[in-house]
Amino acid sequence: MYENLIQKGYKVSTINTELSDSTQAQGKLSLKKLLFISYYFQSWKIFNTSIVYMTPGQTFFGVLKYAPYLLVSKLFQKKTIFHLHGNYLRKEYDSLQGIKKTIFRRIIQAFDQAIILSPSLTLNFDLFLPKENIHIVPNFYDKELKLSHEEFLKKSFQSLKLLFMSNLIEEKGINNLLRALQILEETNIHINLTIAGHKMTDNNIEPFFSKNIKYIGVVKGKEKRKILLESNLFCLPTYYEMEGQPISMIEAMATGNAILTCKHAGIPDICNENNAIFVKKNSVDSIVEQLRYLYHNNSVIHQLAQENLQYSHQFSEEIFTENIIKIFNKCLN
Repeated sequence: MYENLIQKGYKVSTINTELSDSTQAQGKLSLKKLLFISYYFQSWKIFNTSIVYMTPGQTFFGVLKYAPYLLVSKLFQKKTIFHLHGNYLRKEYDSLQGIKKTIFRRIIQAFDQAIILSPSLTLNFDLFLPKENIHIVPNFYDKELKLSHEEFLKKSFQSLKLLFMSNLIEEKGINNLLRALQILEETNIHINLTIAGHKMTDNNIEPFFSKNIKYIGVVKGKEKRKILLESNLFCLPTYYEMEGQPISMIEAMATGNAILTCKHAGIPDICNENNAIFVKKNSVDSIVEQLRYLYHNNSVIHQLAQENLQYSHQFSEEIFTENIIKIFNKCLN
């Protein structure tokens, strides 16, 4: 978004607030996260801007740490936008009590506008902001990932080639997927799986590994595009409580992959029976059943992948940027 706004002539300054360790549980305070305080010294950048766009977390501390930026913005009469990348904000509010609940509510209510990823996530803000100030802007894929028609024709659909690309949190479905592949191997159905993402300190998945499973760590840029091109079925059977609308799923669509996932959070807003295979939440048996079916009917994968390649056009960087600019303009009018 920064690069696209610059190209369109906007003057943009940034404060990079990314400090938390993605291998640890979210929503917990740590000494490392307290170093975030040092970033408040960059608040002077707010003085020279018209709009302050923020992407707070979904927990009490995830929201609280943005309060100083919000306070400075209000003192200098800057317009503020809260862009939510998940579906846990309302659940966190409902779980809080006393002063923490009041603080949480008042911080969110102080924002001028909010952005959510899809219609089903509106509940996160409907207690805090007027409906007309809640905007829907779907995620997008990096334009460098987009597949041409010629590249799609070269993709192989002769056998299942699975890809899991996300943090290796158990609730993301990685453990269930690995257990399902173990069960299928016992019935002489061997399916290749590539795993990309951060390992989690509290979820050791290595005991599930076999010769058909390859873990490649975190991928970016050309390496990410390569593994997305080599796969044909993106698997994310997630039931993660903080899930919103996974960017990795949209990236998989843009690179000609079918999708295997759950009807969870904002996923049904971008996936349906025309472009995805659904499994039951937290169900190994359901994954086994669907993978066995697809193993014997791989033409289904090609059909779903082809649908996704066309469908993904609406998730381009350009459309995302245009939607964001419309919200900026509304802020200023």
